[in-house]
Amino acid sequence: MTQLPDHIIELIKDCKAKSQKDQKLINWANETLRGVPKGNEEWERCISGMLYDSTEPDLLFKRFLANDKTVEYGEIKAINHKDAESYSDARWKFMKDVVGHLGSNSCFEYPFFFDYGFNTYIGDNFFANFNLTILDCSIVKIGNGVMCGPNVSIITATHPLDPTLRKSLVEYALPITIEDNVWLSSNCVVLPGVTVGKGSIVAAGAVVSKDVPPYTVVAGVPAKVVKNLEKESDTADLKDILAFTR
Repeated sequence: MTQLPDHIIELIKDCKAKSQKDQKLINWANETLRGVPKGNEEWERCISGMLYDSTEPDLLFKRFLANDKTVEYGEIKAINHKDAESYSDARWKFMKDVVGHLGSNSCFEYPFFFDYGFNTYIGDNFFANFNLTILDCSIVKIGNGVMCGPNVSIITATHPLDPTLRKSLVEYALPITIEDNVWLSSNCVVLPGVTVGKGSIVAAGAVVSKDVPPYTVVAGVPAKVVKNLEKESDTADLKDILAFTR
């Protein structure tokens, strides 16, 4: 191994990447997520927020496979099924093999895009409208009852600020958590390392660079709190709501 120049070492130290593996997160991923490349050094560094080699052959091939799965999903046609329930079930079963964990009653409109898929945990009653992009180089945890509008981007991947480090192709990623009952509106972007709190709303076109408090509405670039929301009370049944409004 060639000794790095002192100024490069200082650039690495100044980078916001983590300096050691997150063994707790690695253990959680190994135990919880389907399809993760257990024992892969670059994957462990990657999900831990450390600088890593994104061109490592196994990781590179798994990203190619994730792209193929998007195409395959688009080939599931409603016309080949007897009703909406049969069609929805076929799509849900397919997505169970795309993401690391997928809860019940979850739906993805086509197309969607993942870096890997297996680094993503999704709870029950999830809905993604068209063109959801999840760059899950690090872990993405999505709770129950989360809704994503069209063109939502959830981005764990990032790069060093310094161009000397960037041109070496080294990069890093920071985990993202979307808590229960969050609505990510159309064209919003959630950036690396962010937690979006329970029951909150990210307005259309917002760019989320900092944690979002629970039960708030955030909007703008960068996103800021513009409204506080009431916490959930008892669950209202859809049929009762519609009956009241008729």
